[in-house]
Formats: sequence, structure tokens, C-alpha cells
Amino acid sequence: MCECCGRTGLKRTVALALVDVDGFEGEAMHYGTGCATTTLGWGWTNYKVAEAAKAAQRKADEAAAHIAARRQLESKKAAEWLELLRNTVVKRMARATNADQFAAAWEENFRHRVAIFRPTEADDAAEEWRTAYATGGLAAVLETVETWHAFAAAASN
Repeated sequence: MCECCGRTGLKRTVALALVDVDGFEGEAMHYGTGCATTTLGWGWTNYKVAEAAKAAQRKADEAAAHIAARRQLESKKAAEWLELLRNTVVKRMARATNADQFAAAWEENFRHRVAIFRPTEADDAAEEWRTAYATGGLAAVLETVETWHAFAAAASN
């Protein structure tokens, strides 16, 4: 729908926003290409507006694909790190020494790695680590790490 004239059923709309000299953008409004041409003024044709919109959409799609690929790679790295942490926990359990120091030292690293693929849940993951250690020791921490490793591995696929 064109927010300028109210027409519906348009083939294409474009988002136009006022941008000041500092680059701050106002609220975008969606215009049909005809209204956008009129609004933009001299030198703009429906064709130019449509081509500019297509180019902007291509750039947005490319940026989204790049971000998705980067997140996938970061999740893969986090999964690999969590696998190493899992193996480290198993070794510590076998040695049965300095469990308190180990748990305290690695909790923040664990929170940081979870933040890579689930940023809003990182603090909850760290709390889960602390609770697991307090209630079940390194065996419970191992279960927590394995759960989060599964989440990271799924996010990397």
C-alpha cells in the first residue's frame, strides 16, 4: 500500500526516509513508485526509482546473507570450543583436583561462548553452570556443557 496516496495492490513499494546531514534517518514511509517519483522530484523516473529499490534490496539481501554466514561460522567455533570444554571437564573429573577453582575460572568463558550463538541467554547459561556445580559438581556441569554444545552445533548447521 502506498502511504502517500493510499493505493493498494501495487507491484512494488519503496521505503523513503528523510536523512539529515549527520546520517540520522527519520521514519521510513512506503510509497508506490509513481508517488516516490513525484516526491523525489526532477530527474527521477518510475524506472530509476524501481532500479534504485532493486539495488537497495540486493544490498540488503547480501548483507543479511553475510551476517547469517558469519553467525553460522561463529556458532561452529563456539560448538568446537564447547566440545573442548566438555573434554576438559571430563579430564578434571578424572583427576578430582581443584574442582572449585576450575568451575569458577571457566564459568565466565562458558558464558562468553554461549553469548556468541544465544546472546540473550548467556547470563542464564552462566547461572545454570553455577547451579549445576553447586548441586551436582562437575558431573552436573558436564551435562550443562553438553546441552549447550548441542544448541551451538544445531545453530552452526
